[in-house]
Amino acid sequence: MEKPSFLDRTEAELRRLAADTAHLPVALVVGHVGRADVVAGKHVVNAASVIDHGEVAFRQHKMLLPTYDVFDEGRYFLPADRQHIWQFRGQTNALTICEDAWNDKQYWERRLYQRDPVEELVHAGAKVLISINASPYHMGKRLPAPRGLPDHCQALRHSLWFM
Repeated sequence: MEKPSFLDRTEAELRRLAADTAHLPVALVVGHVGRADVVAGKHVVNAASVIDHGEVAFRQHKMLLPTYDVFDEGRYFLPADRQHIWQFRGQTNALTICEDAWNDKQYWERRLYQRDPVEELVHAGAKVLISINASPYHMGKRLPAPRGLPDHCQALRHSLWFM
């Protein structure tokens, strides 16, 4: 994943997927490894992109990188400094990647991270939260929504799409 050729192929496949699905009446959210725009430090990011009408319409990089249990993301990825909202068909949206949505200070007695990307995105104007999640060791495993995430969205008075 750190090889430039892998990152080039990943970007090419993302653009191919956009072109191949341009005719669909829906947008796609795709998780992938991306290239970090930095001169020093780690040069890959854990990313998610929104594909719509043949274009990569939006990209988000993961901010909170777990290094517990089976996770060692901090070893490989550069964390995002901040996250962004985007407009989609008249709606202001936020896209989070797994851990970024699971740091609710109302839920955790002792949070692992000081920042709460969901809260920051809501303060930036997001009205809908889309959260993509996956299990690193179980292909096809269906994940239940984290216990605190629906409560977090309800407290912030926002909709949640959990994938």
